[in-house]
Amino acid sequence: MPVNEYDFLTWTSFPSSRKMTNETDQQIWWEAVGKLVVQPGKKLTVTIKGKGEHLIIHPITQLGTSHIAVDGVDVAGALRRLFNIVFPVGTFDWTEFKENVTISSDVIALRVTTIAGPGLVAQPSVTWFDDLKIYQDDVLIYADDFSNWAPIIIPAQIITGVAMIKYLK
Repeated sequence: MPVNEYDFLTWTSFPSSRKMTNETDQQIWWEAVGKLVVQPGKKLTVTIKGKGEHLIIHPITQLGTSHIAVDGVDVAGALRRLFNIVFPVGTFDWTEFKENVTISSDVIALRVTTIAGPGLVAQPSVTWFDDLKIYQDDVLIYADDFSNWAPIIIPAQIITGVAMIKYLK
């Protein structure tokens, strides 16, 4: 059975991180950011630290390894994948991953999902996610260290009130 938990008080990820263990042939996911308002046309940078053990591309389902998915949300609420930050196959220690894009004109918000790739019953995949940060034009607008406390959402976001009201309806 897949396990999605906070990994508290370990020496390698103190004080905590998001730990996902998966021995199934399917991916499991956890929505890290549900509605983060952004400004169209701005530069977006997403960074996250990750660690993996036994990450694979499943031999039967061909589902890929662990990653984070960043989706754009338009005014109507439709989702569109902007990019994935894909973790490597195998076992690796804490590594920082980073992606930069320009926010397209129709995107007013983001959704970020952590996804644990498939594993095997005899050797489950284990993925840790930590220190998710989102920058808009190099200004930090979101930070989450997965410590089971509320993430920090920087209030200095400037957007049009009409777009925000339409999105939140």
